Amino acid sequence: FPRGFTLVEMLMAATLFSIIAAGMALSFMSGMRLWARAQGQDGALAEALLTLERMAREVRQSVDVPAIGFGGTASEVSFPCLVGDSIVQLTYTFDRSNNTLRRQQVGLKEIIEERLQPEALESLLLVANDVALDYASVDKAHQRPTGAWQEEWDQDDGVPPAMRLRIRLKD
Repeated sequence: FPRGFTLVEMLMAATLFSIIAAGMALSFMSGMRLWARAQGQDGALAEALLTLERMAREVRQSVDVPAIGFGGTASEVSFPCLVGDSIVQLTYTFDRSNNTLRRQQVGLKEIIEERLQPEALESLLLVANDVALDYASVDKAHQRPTGAWQEEWDQDDGVPPAMRLRIRLKD
């Protein structure tokens, strides 16, 4: 009796080995894609948090300058701010076509002289699907916040007591 494997047994073993190897490779590739996606989200979240922190710092440094005023809509806010040793008008605009949050600054001197050339225009957040701004509503008779939020803020109303920014990231 010769000892060994028949052709059918060899084909069955090769088929089982191929199926197991393909399953392991598929599982590994799926894990790699999931890991890469998680790493990308961490970077996007970190970028969004840094942008929010910068914007919050600049809003806190906002000053009441009637020549510039504090105004805003649901997708844009413009306010006077102290940057370095000069007062500038900062404008944050969410561009829905490119999904970018843009920051523009114009110096007070240029505003007074009506030369509205931006000193700097930069894209800050490249991963946002949506940005929404809200402003704390004020009871004008008593000059106190009402607890409600509104989507627009008029420059004639001065500086809002609070501003809320919501960013929805991709994925």
